[in-house]
Amino acid sequence: MKQDNFSRLMRLADEFFSAKNDPNQLDVNEAVMAQLHAVHPACMGEYHNENGPAAWSIVIPVTRSVMELFLACQLSEKELFERTLREKEFSALYLCSALVLPEFRRKGIIKNLVLSSLREIQKTYRIQELCCWAFSSEGKQLAEKIAGEARLPIYFRPEK
Repeated sequence: MKQDNFSRLMRLADEFFSAKNDPNQLDVNEAVMAQLHAVHPACMGEYHNENGPAAWSIVIPVTRSVMELFLACQLSEKELFERTLREKEFSALYLCSALVLPEFRRKGIIKNLVLSSLREIQKTYRIQELCCWAFSSEGKQLAEKIAGEARLPIYFRPEK
């Protein structure tokens, strides 16, 4: 039964983000997850119950210059990730993705996962701002709530 939630989240990711069909997006696979973990173990958050994962979040620490290029659409999400792998110091956090199964929505799970990741990353890096590429109005609202609770400015990449 644990595979049930996992399979549902994978389908949701494919339907919502279509990363496999968009060369500009980061297609999260096992290699990418290992690289994210190497950047900082708190880059990925997960909420699970007895049936497996019900929500996932990914955040990526970045430099201000990488954030600015990304927000100006001069870097793709993949390029942002590749540049992050070469950096050693970070001052911004890219709110990369959030997935939650429908029956777990509107409970603050993703907000809490992202804020927890932010707090852990702030123990290592002096994160001073956030950025986001919102794919929905709900995603943009969530990012604004996270920024408000974290008391950090947030900047949005123009919509697709």
